[in-house]
Amino acid sequence: MPDWAANTPWWVVFGLTVTLLLTLFKIARWSASKDNRLGSLEKLVAEIREDIKKIFNRLPAPTSVQANSPVSLSEFGEKISSRLSVRAWAAREALSLVDEARGKEEFEIFETCVAHVKARLEADEELDKAVRAGAYELGTEPEQIRKVYEVELPDEVLRLIEQAA
Repeated sequence: MPDWAANTPWWVVFGLTVTLLLTLFKIARWSASKDNRLGSLEKLVAEIREDIKKIFNRLPAPTSVQANSPVSLSEFGEKISSRLSVRAWAAREALSLVDEARGKEEFEIFETCVAHVKARLEADEELDKAVRAGAYELGTEPEQIRKVYEVELPDEVLRLIEQAA
């Protein structure tokens, strides 16, 4: 099941169902009428297209992380990471965090990295701009892009710690 389907709220499913029933009702009403003219068919198709557009506009964007323990990237998160070269950024940033992270639990390393990402986004205007541009390009929220940085960085820090051991 795709991420967007698994994370779709009940009200979206309800809305889709209602829209489908209304569409079937419109088709039945149209076919029952005695004046089945081409103009009324075009009008019906236009109404159905508008209803479908409204449905797709309400669907949530895919999430970039999966709610696992430890947190991991979704397929969409992997796409973000690849497109924005987040792993390369994390490899550079992790070098400065390894000593601080050594001896900490994984969740503490994660918390340290989340704080580091937040501080870097606040301090580095170019990084913040890249996150916002990536969100725009990929049709998601900057929060989803930020989460990818927050997953990639601790993964890289842990990799470096394990490598040194």
